[in-house]
Amino acid sequence: MVKSLILENFILIENARISFDPGVNVLTGETGSGKTALIAALALISGARADYSKIRKGCARAFVEATFEPPPSILPLLEEAGISLEPGEDLTIQRELLI
Repeated sequence: MVKSLILENFILIENARISFDPGVNVLTGETGSGKTALIAALALISGARADYSKIRKGCARAFVEATFEPPPSILPLLEEAGISLEPGEDLTIQRELLI
């Protein structure tokens, strides 16, 4: 489960910190309100190829960070990848794009 998302200079967003509650979270808003930016940030955190056009115009750097509460079933996969987490410990992933 995604617990929080931080965006800095990503697409049109200068700075945003979003916390998600357990259960269903719904993203709504008018066209241009940033819903697609949030999805693009999650894709980047999930390993999507970096697209430097996502750096906010006039900035040299964009930053995205997501904190997850990984299910216990994924802990062996993380361990296999060299990431040691205790049960109940959060996983934080950061990506930074530089021009």
